[in-house]
This record gives sequence, structure tokens and C-alpha cells, in this order.
Amino acid sequence: PLRYFIADPVPDQPSHRALARSCHFFNNGKSLMVCFLDSKEVIAWNVSPWTRIWRYKLVTRIGSTAYHDTTQSLLVWNLHDGVDVYRMCDSPTERLLHVRKLHIKTCDLRICGIRFDVTGSAAIVGGDNGEVSIWNIESAKPMQVLSHGKGM
Repeated sequence: PLRYFIADPVPDQPSHRALARSCHFFNNGKSLMVCFLDSKEVIAWNVSPWTRIWRYKLVTRIGSTAYHDTTQSLLVWNLHDGVDVYRMCDSPTERLLHVRKLHIKTCDLRICGIRFDVTGSAAIVGGDNGEVSIWNIESAKPMQVLSHGKGM
């Protein structure tokens, strides 16, 4: 059963405040991944019992994220130059492997929404310029741009 969960460290660990931007269940719902904005960390816990299983620090801040369980892929809106694509791996030192970048043109570097398509092969990326881009993840190329504007 899902119970109240506090993301702060347990008392025997040093205390620090961080803004959790997103949470994703993975491992068929047996684990939870939490992504933090300014600390640039992704922390994973087993659900039952609640125990931390790994912590990984990214190079960039974490604006928004999307996770696809079948492909074990994580999209991260990095608040710098677009979306980073990571794959989960079993290495004790590299829990998330950076596989490519989707270079997104932005106006103000605002946090925008990102999602996977149902197959995990395309990323749907909202923009701060009124456009939504659909990207082929393997080629890192945009497939289509949907515009929001006057006269539509």
C-alpha cells in the first residue's frame, strides 16, 4: 500500500532542502524516482520497504521530466539548451547514462512540459515560444512542429 512519504533525508543523514520537480514509478511500480530542480539530483527508492537504492547527480538543472518504463528512458528538460535523454543502467557508478540531446530553441528558458509517445520512440516537447515539437529520439531530429498562434 502507498503511504505518506517524506523526501527529506532520514535523521542520520545531513539535512538539505531541495525542490522535487517530478516523480516516476519504475521497476513495475516497485521503485520511485524523484528528480530535484537545483540540486540536479535524481534519487531512487524501493517502495516496500521505503529504502533509498541510488542517487545520481546530473550536470544540468532539472526543469521537467518524463519516464518511459518499457525503454527505461528518462527525458530531462535541462533549463539550458533543450532536453537530455538518459537510459537507466545497472552499473553501480552510472545509474543514468546520457545518450543524446534534443536541441530546443527557447526564448526565456522556462520550464516546459515533456512526454514520451506510447512507444517511447518520440518525445513531445512543449516550448516557451508557442510551439510543441515532436522529436524522433533515436535520430535526435524533430519530426513535426505544432504551432499555437493567431488565425488557427
